[in-house]
Amino acid sequence: MLLITAVAPLNAHNGGTLLLTGQVVGQYRVWVWGNPTPFRVGTNHLTISLNFAAVEQPITNAQVLVKLRPIPVLASPASLASPASLASPASLANPASLANPASLEFPAKTSNSLNKIFFEADFELAQAGDYQAEIVIAGPAGVEQVGLPLTVLPAETTRNGWFWGLGMLVLLFLGYFQWRKHPRKPH
Repeated sequence: MLLITAVAPLNAHNGGTLLLTGQVVGQYRVWVWGNPTPFRVGTNHLTISLNFAAVEQPITNAQVLVKLRPIPVLASPASLASPASLASPASLANPASLANPASLEFPAKTSNSLNKIFFEADFELAQAGDYQAEIVIAGPAGVEQVGLPLTVLPAETTRNGWFWGLGMLVLLFLGYFQWRKHPRKPH
């Protein structure tokens, strides 16, 4: 059991970058990994390891809720002067909708984990920007919360398409020159 406890924080199910390293929050010690690195628009993954701080014993019977709140982006004075930037009545009723994505909440569960020690969650982000993540832990030692900033970049465009396309073009040219060098003779 001691070996599992010692190795658990080092090896998250889905890899990724360590975002929070054994931070003590109340009576808990929390590790958080994120994947992909950096976060991108689209599917993302969080892995959370939760231990008792005093004894380094894994906790698997807690409820973990992840809240992602966008950090507001303020419009520039020049963009506010543009007629194209005039807000609709619906957006005036909800100022957070002006250039800011909606907040998200989702559970992180051990049932999503291969080894049932980690709390894991997959989630979709529709917009790039800065977010504040709050991880709420309701476990045997009470309710605690820990926060961390996240930056979400635009979806990655594939550069592999150019690589494969160029490779196919080279193969076509090599095949053509090989064919020209050794044409087939009629039977």
